Amino acid sequence: MNTLNINIKNEVIIASFVGVDYFNNQNYIIIKDQIEEIVKNHNTTLILDFSNIIHFDASTFCALTINLRTAKRHNSKFILTNLSDRLTEVVKVMNLNRVFTIYSTVDEFFEI
Repeated sequence: MNTLNINIKNEVIIASFVGVDYFNNQNYIIIKDQIEEIVKNHNTTLILDFSNIIHFDASTFCALTINLRTAKRHNSKFILTNLSDRLTEVVKVMNLNRVFTIYSTVDEFFEI
């Protein structure tokens, strides 16, 4: 089963993915609802750590966009980290680096 591993550091929620190395419309939907619940809490900062993920499809980008909109409605921050080189290129080609806040690593977020 696909789940989120949740850690908290300096009041920031860091979610990494357990039991999956790629996302498509069938398996991301399981986690999407968990993420929705986290970002519905006002003024939450959520970092999604994609360090174990090697691929996701267009439906995953759609689901992430829905999560981002929910976060903004609830004054929460929604951050992506540790995207693989391949995913980083896809994000850039689709200009999604202008939509999402992205850091190379979780540690980079905390250095700023």
